[in-house]
Amino acid sequence: MRLLSQSHEDKTVEIYQLFEKAGDSFGTDRRFKEAIKCFEEVCWWRQGLDPETDYNRLTSEHALASAYLNDRRIEEAIEILEHVVAVQKETQDEKDHSRLDSEHELARAYLDDRRIKEAIKIFEHVVAVQKETQDEKDHSRLDSEHELARAYLDDRRIKEAIEMFEHVVAVQKETLDEKDHFRLTSEQVLAAAYLNNRRVEAAVEILEHVVAVQKETLDEKDHSRLASEHALARAYLKDRRIEAAIELLEHVVAIEANMLAEDDPSR
Repeated sequence: MRLLSQSHEDKTVEIYQLFEKAGDSFGTDRRFKEAIKCFEEVCWWRQGLDPETDYNRLTSEHALASAYLNDRRIEEAIEILEHVVAVQKETQDEKDHSRLDSEHELARAYLDDRRIKEAIKIFEHVVAVQKETQDEKDHSRLDSEHELARAYLDDRRIKEAIEMFEHVVAVQKETLDEKDHFRLTSEQVLAAAYLNNRRVEAAVEILEHVVAVQKETLDEKDHSRLASEHALARAYLKDRRIEAAIELLEHVVAIEANMLAEDDPSR
C-alpha cells in the first residue's frame, strides 16, 4: 500500500500496470477498498489517455465498477457499467467475452439494486450465448448461471432457481475445492432456495457446512459470510431452533451495525 500513498506526478506506464496487478490481487483477497484505490488510478489514467471505445479503457472501467459493486457501492457501479455496456454494444459482437462479462456485471448490479426483472432479462441473454460458446464447466458460464438462479429466487421462481443451482453446485463439486468462494456462494444460495421450498433440513445441513468453512477463510465482516450466517439463522428459525437463531442473528446485526450504511438495502 506504500505505492498508493505516494505522489507520482509523472507516473510511467509501468506504475499503472503495477496498480492494475495490485488491484487484481486485492480483489482476489476480497480487500475491495484497496482494490478500488488501485483501479481508480488506472481508470482515471486511461480516461485521460484513450478514447471511450478503447478496449483497455473499457477494461479498466469494468474492473473499477466490479470493485465498487463488491464494496456495495451499487449506484456508482451501475453508472459505469451502463456506459461500458452501451459502448460495447456498438463496438463488439454479442458473443465477445468482454461484452458478456460486462453485461453479467451490470445484471449483477441491477439484482443488488432490486431491479430484478432487468437483471433476469440480461442474465437470460448472457447464459443463452454462453451455452452456445462455452463448456458447461467454464467458470464464467457457471457464474452467470448462478446469478440467473439467484435472480429467479428473488423473483419467487423457486423451482427454476433450485434446478439451476443444483446443476451449478454439482459441476462445482467436480471442479472446485470445498473452500472455493464461488462454490460456497452457490451452496449458500441453493440452501436459501431449499428454505423457500420448505426443505428446511436440507437447507440447515448445507448452511452449517458453508458457515463452518467461511469461519476459517473469511473475515467476520465479509458480506458473503454475513449473508450465510443470516441465512443459517433464518433456517434455524424455520426449524424451531429459536435460541440458536437468536444468538446468530445478534452476532450478525452487531457486526452490520458497525459497517453498513443506514440505506444499504441488504441491512
